[in-house]
Amino acid sequence: MPSLRQNDDDRRRTADDNDAVRRPCGFITARLPLYWYAMHGHDETACPDDGADARMAVEGDGEAYARLVRRHQVTVARQMWRFTRNEREHAELVQDVFVSAYMSLRGYRGSGPFLHWLRKIALRSGLAFWKRRAASARQASLDEQTVARLAEDPAGHSAAEAGEVVHRALALLPPRDRLVLTLMHLEERSVAETAALLDWSPALVKVQAWRARAKLKKALQSLGMEEE
Repeated sequence: MPSLRQNDDDRRRTADDNDAVRRPCGFITARLPLYWYAMHGHDETACPDDGADARMAVEGDGEAYARLVRRHQVTVARQMWRFTRNEREHAELVQDVFVSAYMSLRGYRGSGPFLHWLRKIALRSGLAFWKRRAASARQASLDEQTVARLAEDPAGHSAAEAGEVVHRALALLPPRDRLVLTLMHLEERSVAETAALLDWSPALVKVQAWRARAKLKKALQSLGMEEE
């Protein structure tokens, strides 16, 4: 009959094995909640050490991948704040991005900046999140009273409140429309940058953005935010 100590050792080994599978999640190290960093901004910076750390991580060096996460977790947190303002969902999305990146690391060829590659994974994760939400149950709806107050006195409201209204208005659009408008108007990316991140042609970006703006304008008109 196994001793209590043996049982404890077995449980500890099982926990360690489970942690090894989930280890990329454990690399998130921001001292403040990730949504705090997302709200307060962060300069995106590529690092010359990224390529070397990525190669070492592919070879099984966990600390190398931890350095990549520490280096870029705030940038990813800021990007994923575009997809949800729910703190729990936001934290899970950031975790998902780094887990997906870890699982796809062998696909990083090093021909471009690691951060650019990581942002593309983040966009795919965010788009998948929007699609799951749209398919799950109820469509996001605007608080019409908040919209009306903002329309009547936009200067009387904080940037955070205005940003929340815009975020919720965009939630009324299909995921592809919402994504292209988010990149071009909220993140102020050019057509070329948007095309590179989405793996679309510049022509497709222009067409999708034009259609998305038309849909957004129609939605805002129905809510009294714009004149006919």
